[in-house]
Amino acid sequence: MEEKKIKDIVKDNLASVKVFHRYKVNYTRERLSTLKEICEKNKIDESKLRSEIESQEDFSILDKQDFLSWTQSLIIDDILMVHHDYLKKNT
Repeated sequence: MEEKKIKDIVKDNLASVKVFHRYKVNYTRERLSTLKEICEKNKIDESKLRSEIESQEDFSILDKQDFLSWTQSLIIDDILMVHHDYLKKNT
């Protein structure tokens, strides 16, 4: 994982965003950096960060759904029901 780009880590596990936020890593600005580079730059224990990311429950469903075929109302319902509920429970 240390040579994996931040954008790929987030794509593979959206819950990693929560960990990056906790470590004050701007994953959007640093998306092309590797985990190793981020840790060196921010003086973060790489093994601890990696462990925390790996322990997060992966709630990513992006690769399991065909969002392009969804209607607007279905997308809105999904955002309201799934994502907002997740944020309420986890923030």
